[in-house]
Amino acid sequence: MNMKSNNLASSIKRAFIRATILSLAIVTSLGLFSGNLTGAFNQWVSHAEATDSQDVPFPLIDAEPLPAQETPQEGVLPDSVATGDDAATLDSLQIDDALGGKPMYSRDQFGQAWSDDVEVEGGHNGCDTRNDILRRDLTDIVVRNKTKDCIIEKGKLVDPYTGNTVDFVRGGKKANGVDIDHIVPLANAWYAGAYTWDAQKRRNFANDPINLIATSLEANRMKKAKTADQWMLSNEAFTCEYAQRQIRVKSLYSLTVTTREKDALAGALKSCS
Repeated sequence: MNMKSNNLASSIKRAFIRATILSLAIVTSLGLFSGNLTGAFNQWVSHAEATDSQDVPFPLIDAEPLPAQETPQEGVLPDSVATGDDAATLDSLQIDDALGGKPMYSRDQFGQAWSDDVEVEGGHNGCDTRNDILRRDLTDIVVRNKTKDCIIEKGKLVDPYTGNTVDFVRGGKKANGVDIDHIVPLANAWYAGAYTWDAQKRRNFANDPINLIATSLEANRMKKAKTADQWMLSNEAFTCEYAQRQIRVKSLYSLTVTTREKDALAGALKSCS
C-alpha cells in the first residue's frame, strides 16, 4: 500500500512539474511577442521625435498607398489657401492615420542641405537657403563683404517660438544659437506623402521659404520632427501663424494629416480670433 502511495505521489509530482514548465513556456512566448510589438511601437515613436539629420528606422506595416494627387507649383500658395480660410483648408486635407507601410525616412532623400539648386523662391540666386532665411528673418544684420550680400555675419532674432531675443554671430558660439526650422518637418512630410515624390520635388520642399523659419536652437531641438499634436510653441502670440503656415504648406504640397494632428491644428486656429 505504501509503495502504491509513493508511486501515485511521484506521478502527481511529475505531472505538476510538466504543467509548470509548459506554463512558463507559454508566458515566455507571450512576453516575447508583446516585447516585439512594444519594440515596434517605440521605434515609431523614436522616429516621430527624430531631427532632420537623423536616419531612424520605421516599422514596415502593410498599408494601402496614398492616391496620386495634383500638386500646385512649389513656392506659390493656391488662391483657395492664400485667402486665409484656414479652417476650410484644414478640413480639405486628407487624413492618414496609418502607422507604417512607407519606406524609411532619411535626410539624404531631400538632397543636399540648403541647396541653391531648387525651383522655389530664392533658388539659383547664388546664395544658399540658410543665408537667405537668415537675411529674411534677422534684424540688424551685417553682411560679409564680397559675398554679393549673401553671407550673414551678425544679426538679431526675435525667436517666434519663444519670444526671446537671440544674438547671431557667425563663427562663434552665438552662431549655434540660431537654427532654421522646417515648419512642417521633413520626417513628417516624408510619411505624409513626400515618399512618393521625385528627388527634385523633395529638394524644392526642403528649401522652400514658405516652410522655413529662423528659430532659436533650443526651441528647434525641443520640437525636432514633432507634429502639432506632439509639440506646440510656448509663444502664444505666434501660435495662430504657426498653425496657419503648417496648414497652408500641407495644402500646397498635398500632404496628409493624422486625426490628432488635425484636431491640434484646429485648436491652435482658435488663437487667431
